[in-house]
This record gives sequence, C-alpha cells and structure tokens, in this order.
Amino acid sequence: MRDYDSTVKNLREAAKGLLFDAMPYRASVMRDAADAIDELLTERDNYKAYFDNVSSLPDCNVCLKQGVCEFVPAYGENTRINCPLALTEPPKEVE
Repeated sequence: MRDYDSTVKNLREAAKGLLFDAMPYRASVMRDAADAIDELLTERDNYKAYFDNVSSLPDCNVCLKQGVCEFVPAYGENTRINCPLALTEPPKEVE
C-alpha cells in the first residue's frame, strides 16, 4: 500500500523547488494535484469511518427474531441496520 501522505508532501516540496526554478505553471499543477489528493484522502477517511460505524450496528443477521419479524428481508435484499425492533440478546426472565 502506498504512503499517500508522503506523496502529497513530496509533491508540495517539488512544487516549491519548481517555483525557484522559474517553472510556476508546473508548480501550480503539482500544488493542485497535492490538494486533490488531500481531498481524496479526507473522503476516504470519511467513508471508512461511516462503514466502520454501520458495520458495528446490529442488523437482521444478528437479530433473534428472524423467524417472526415482519421486516425480515427476502433473500438478496438489504438488511435493516440499527433496527429499533432488533433483539440481539435473549430477554431476561423476571423472578
């Protein structure tokens, strides 16, 4: 896996060097590329955080009411995530 943070750092450093070498157009292209990579990294991190959050919530696959729930999806359909009707632990009996 590539280290994208170092790639962005290298692009920014190269852009600074090109400014001193009288190549401002190439430097601006490299800065724009570094900015685009930064945006992509931010989006990637946001999607990963969302996926980690969603995958940690209970869904129909772990619910104990699978056979009797009216909202159980058919084969191939999406499961309900964080369903308010989900029963993930057996009910405690009152003594």
